[in-house]
Amino acid sequence: MAKQTVDIGQAPNDGTGDPLRVAMDKINDNTNEIYRAVGGLGNDTLLNMVNSDQELQVLNVHNKISFLLDTEADLYALSAGTYHGCIAHVHSTGALYYAHGQWRKLLTDNANNDVTSYADSLANVAYTGMLTDANNSGFGLLDLDGIADGTIGQVLTANGNGIFEFKDISLGASAINDLTDVTITAPASGEVLSYNGSAWVNAAAAGGSANTFGTISVAGQTDVVADATTDTLTFIAGTGMTITTDAANDTITFVSTATGGTGGAANTFSTIAVAGQPSVVADSTADTLNLVAGSNITIQTDTGTDSITINSTASGGFTPSRVTQAVTSASIADDAETNIDFANLGVSYCLYSVQVDKGARVRIYKDDAARTADVSRPIGTDPVEGDGVVAEFVSTAAETFVITPAIFGFVDNRPTENDIPVRVTNRSGTTGTVTVTITGLKLEDA
Repeated sequence: MAKQTVDIGQAPNDGTGDPLRVAMDKINDNTNEIYRAVGGLGNDTLLNMVNSDQELQVLNVHNKISFLLDTEADLYALSAGTYHGCIAHVHSTGALYYAHGQWRKLLTDNANNDVTSYADSLANVAYTGMLTDANNSGFGLLDLDGIADGTIGQVLTANGNGIFEFKDISLGASAINDLTDVTITAPASGEVLSYNGSAWVNAAAAGGSANTFGTISVAGQTDVVADATTDTLTFIAGTGMTITTDAANDTITFVSTATGGTGGAANTFSTIAVAGQPSVVADSTADTLNLVAGSNITIQTDTGTDSITINSTASGGFTPSRVTQAVTSASIADDAETNIDFANLGVSYCLYSVQVDKGARVRIYKDDAARTADVSRPIGTDPVEGDGVVAEFVSTAAETFVITPAIFGFVDNRPTENDIPVRVTNRSGTTGTVTVTITGLKLEDA
């Protein structure tokens, strides 16, 4: 903006000068331009001193423009994004910074000297070279000049005067820093330095990095936990037990020596012989003998009396007998129904009596399909002939129905079904179970 001059007229109060408002507006414009030139309009209005032609815009500015901050904390408190492109000098570090995404410090040395050129003097060693390539030029490091590479098994040592060299190592028996007694050669793969009680030697890394169990757990017992990497687990033979070790084969054998009837090594039959059949021989002391029921055979065990009962169910030797069986239903609401089954009356029978412990409706069928098909038939409606209903009984209280003459019944869907299917309805007036007791002559076993 060109400088604006206030027209004051030809003479005082002659009316030819600028009006007061116009004069003050020119003064404000001139003042703002000066403030911008010295960066004095505050933090929200920054002065960009470079125009589109990459030329400095601020000319003829005689005031000092300062970029000085006392500490880095003062600098970092300013937003680098807001002051993008600005530079700043921090007095406490003696360094220059510029804002680009963050405040970035320009390179300087520790003595505040000019940095005329820069090269990383450790680059050859730290990034691409060998340790023996390093030297003490400009560093004050110990003298590494002239170090030749050592051989396998050697270590780099210092002589106390700043000279390094590769030497063989030897470790004494008394302490690891005693290098007088035993010479240790370069370890082979998988070997470690080990103290055997009298000397330091190369030894196989026994479990050095292999998986091991630090805790031995036994159900119901306190865990045995290793206290150190060299801890020893000791097995102790208890009563009726021997433990034998075989160092050559890395095995431990446990043998029971118990005798008598305490269960340790009591007398047992290791072989079961059956005439005309191969013998059954136990494969171990904990082997199990299984008894299997063949055709027309049932096997029943009694753990209380330690007995096994074997029965024949062959139909050729069956004798009809009178059987009574009571079955209790699940709890059902009044006028609700449920299924129950009778397994002890055989698959053919003569029905002698039916007893209920409360008001109930009892229907007996030839198979499950007939029971399912008859579910919705109301009381008082006779079943259709051939529908599979063997008998039906209805009571309003506890009652016993004696059947004369006896009714013959059977289970039709054989051998899939072996039980007599029954449907019971609660007619007692309250929710509860219904117990049905049937007595009959068992004519044919399942």
